[in-house]
Amino acid sequence: ELYATGQSIYEIAPQVGVLPSTVSRWVNAAGVPRHRKTKTYKLADADTHALAIDCYVDGMSASKIASELDISKPTVKSWLLKAGIKPRTVEERMELARKHPIKHDAFSVIETDAQAYWLGFITADGCLPSNTELRINLQLRDREHLVSLRDFLDTTYEIGEYHQRGVSKKTGEPWERHGHYLDVSSMKLCANLQRHGIGPRKSETCRFNESLPEHLYSSYFRGLFDGEGGWCDLSSPRGAQWRLCGNNEFLLSARQKLEELTEVEHIDLYPHHTTPWLSYLIYCKSPQVLYLAGWMYNEATVWLPRKYDQILRYLSEHHT
Repeated sequence: ELYATGQSIYEIAPQVGVLPSTVSRWVNAAGVPRHRKTKTYKLADADTHALAIDCYVDGMSASKIASELDISKPTVKSWLLKAGIKPRTVEERMELARKHPIKHDAFSVIETDAQAYWLGFITADGCLPSNTELRINLQLRDREHLVSLRDFLDTTYEIGEYHQRGVSKKTGEPWERHGHYLDVSSMKLCANLQRHGIGPRKSETCRFNESLPEHLYSSYFRGLFDGEGGWCDLSSPRGAQWRLCGNNEFLLSARQKLEELTEVEHIDLYPHHTTPWLSYLIYCKSPQVLYLAGWMYNEATVWLPRKYDQILRYLSEHHT
């Protein structure tokens, strides 16, 4: 009724003790025609000035305040500056708009098996499309592993499903990918991952992490292995292989670290069959493979179940 008399929403709000945005919702719900906006802004009084500052402190954006109070956005910004209130950072604006909680500091300091494992796994199988977004794509059968990652990050983002088709530039053959993905958003989380060597075009540019506590490298390698590694030739008692794929510089550093911390032999990298900047780190012979398996899984708290089950079956069939 007050709005129908010609009063504006910012004039009504103080009278009924609510924010202008609440009055606006009431007007819309009642189907009352909105007042025609003029091209000039009304002269703001002291109450409007105070209300604008209170709204900003409570989390409303400068643009929203300007719209609700029928004043210009530069005016709102001027008032805030004069009141000593700094503009919000990108990260602060993201937090105000956030719909899903997340553990922003999950990788600030790597101190546990789970942190080192997921750092390795994301290094191998994740990507950062932007400075605020982390994405991980996995096969359909590995959906529960994304659930485990989501639980580790203490977040509620939904796990989606993707279906991609294309044609190989090299062979002309069609290809198809079908799997699950997890997208999360956090500027601090992504900044920490970048600090640990993960960035855009990750496969070409990611760096091996040289700064982890020594006792956590087995966890880190387990994550790398679950993301970009695998067992091969497990049908033969002596032909088993442990292999890891990555860019050449990354694998050279990984090989050096394995030689420092374990008893594996020095081996050459194997070139990738199609991509010149990729290689394979492959350890053969049953004793070496079993040694690496024991080293990776000793006191482990998280792993990709299907790869763990593969080595257990191998042990059961050939080394019982």
